[in-house]
Amino acid sequence: MARKSITITVTAAPRWWLKAYLCGVLLAVQVTGREPNWQRVRYWIGKGRQDGVSLMVARPKTICRKGGCGALIDAPGYCDKHAPLKSGWNRSHGTKNSTERGYDYAWQQLRKRILRRDKGLCQIKGPTCRYVAREVDHKVSKASAREQGWSDAEIDDESNLQSACSPCHAAKTKAERGGGS
Repeated sequence: MARKSITITVTAAPRWWLKAYLCGVLLAVQVTGREPNWQRVRYWIGKGRQDGVSLMVARPKTICRKGGCGALIDAPGYCDKHAPLKSGWNRSHGTKNSTERGYDYAWQQLRKRILRRDKGLCQIKGPTCRYVAREVDHKVSKASAREQGWSDAEIDDESNLQSACSPCHAAKTKAERGGGS
C-alpha cells in the first residue's frame, strides 16, 4: 500500500513534528524540529478527538444518486429530498399484496397456462421488447373492460390474455393510463 503524506498545522499541539498513522494515511504535523515524545503524540491525538478537532482529512462531498439532482451530500447515497429512493422500489398499489388485488391461486394457475400457451414469448413485441415473457397482460385492460360492462370471468378469459415481457407490458400499461406511448 502506498503511503500518502499530508501536512497539517495544528496550533493546539506542542511545537514538534508529529507523525501518526490514521486510517492508512501518514499525517505529519510540523511544530518544531525536535524528536517527538510518542506518549505526548497519543495524548494530543486523543485531545484533538475530545475537542472535536479531527486530524484526518475530510472526505469530499458526493453528488446525490438521483439523476439530475446535483445536491452535495457527505456520504454516497441520496440527499434528504430523495431519501425514499433508498429502498430501491415503491409499491404502486399501496400495501395490498397480490391476493388482495385479485391475483389468487386460480390466477397463478391461469397465468402459467397462458405463458405455456404462448411458449414464453412476448406477444406485444414493442420497440424495447426482450421477447422472453414473464408476465401476463390483459389485451383489453381491466378498467376498460369494466367500463364496457364485462364480467370478471370475461375479463380473465384466456382470449383476453397474452404473454408479455416487462418493458412491453410497462409501455402498454402506461399508454392505457394516458401516459404516452
